[in-house]
Amino acid sequence: MKRFLLLVFLSGWFAVSPARAQNPNTPWLPVGLNGETGPVGNLGQSEENDLTLGLSVSGAYYGASSTNTGQEDLGSYSVAPNLAITENRPRTSFALRYSPGYADTQQTGSTLTQNLVANFQFRISEKLTLQVGERYLRTNSWFPGLDANSTAGPGNVIQQPNQSVLTTETLIANNFTNLNLVYQASDSTVAGVGGSFNTGNFSNVVTALNQSLFDNNAGTASVYVQHRVQGNNWLGITGSVQRIVTTGGVKEGADNASVQLFYTFAPSAHTSLSLFAGPSYFTSQAETEIIISILGVPVPIPVTIPSKGWGANGGATAGWRSQRTGVNAVYTHRISDGGGLTGATRSDGVTINFRRQLSERWTANTMMLYGKDNSVSILYGGSFRMITGTASLNWMLTRNLSAVLSYGRDHLSNSFDSTLSGPGITAQTFDDNRAWVSISYQFTRPLGR
Repeated sequence: MKRFLLLVFLSGWFAVSPARAQNPNTPWLPVGLNGETGPVGNLGQSEENDLTLGLSVSGAYYGASSTNTGQEDLGSYSVAPNLAITENRPRTSFALRYSPGYADTQQTGSTLTQNLVANFQFRISEKLTLQVGERYLRTNSWFPGLDANSTAGPGNVIQQPNQSVLTTETLIANNFTNLNLVYQASDSTVAGVGGSFNTGNFSNVVTALNQSLFDNNAGTASVYVQHRVQGNNWLGITGSVQRIVTTGGVKEGADNASVQLFYTFAPSAHTSLSLFAGPSYFTSQAETEIIISILGVPVPIPVTIPSKGWGANGGATAGWRSQRTGVNAVYTHRISDGGGLTGATRSDGVTINFRRQLSERWTANTMMLYGKDNSVSILYGGSFRMITGTASLNWMLTRNLSAVLSYGRDHLSNSFDSTLSGPGITAQTFDDNRAWVSISYQFTRPLGR
């Protein structure tokens, strides 16, 4: 009897109609690509074509302690207008959200901020689809999690930059661009080529960090194919090459090639699970100078120090949406850009987003981010670990007016060792609490069909 019930369960699990399987972000594709998951917004939220204009005013409290500076309690405020456009047509899908603003903090002073998320998809023909995405963020480290964007999924894991960044009370400017050309050969086979480019820039780095933050550029090119093996079960393979360059006072480059196998289970347009793993091989070159004295005259001698090695990439993604709840989770283990360290890093990252509509006027959001990064550079080295969690409660006072109460808790630990500047390892920890209140006015107008 138990064996019969197990057989019935497995039959039901794998016999889900293939017609229900669907890409969580592109309705006309049958499966998510390279671990792709959908937005965290629940199904009850409007996905109609509309234009939204608004203004948000926020006040924040920041309490931090570190091994270098002790305890400090600071305040800040920000003002940010915002624009959002959503448009879905039979052959196109477009979403844009842009929020420029002004922020003032006691530690970093006055700052102009920007937050841009744009995604465009065009069905060139019945089988060929073009996907273009752009993200730009300029802010300081007080405000991550303040404006959770429920309309944008995390995208595929092959192209994503390092989500964990070594920073505290620092100005950050990150830009990420991706492009994919997807060919659907049949209902059971999807192939594509893609590329992405991202930059990370850091400024106004506080002396309490006691470690330089290095700007970086990274580009990735990939080719992939996925095939339905049974029901809603898909197998795929992705090959990619990545170039990572550290710029500024330190020059270091790294190349990383990898192959990953993907297993994807997509029982519906609102549920997805992907597992992936594969080998990678990196080479790294660090450039520096050694100063020697010739007859009392200092002479710089350029030196290049190479390193190389094998690594393993892998992880899992999951996404699920219901009428009132949305959740997605991503775990990755890979070679990635430095996130503030030099060159490439061996990176472990976890991101979890949860959204629940409690009632018609109340919505709860939580986000957790974990990152652990170890530089593969034998010249500069360095490592850091961060844990960030935020929780917020959104109250719709009227149709256009809302208030958000949020709390964030962060922990950061890092170590740095330069074999050229002196022996020993510098280690430090930071712990901070963030709390803020935001009042927003939004006006929404439907767009013509």
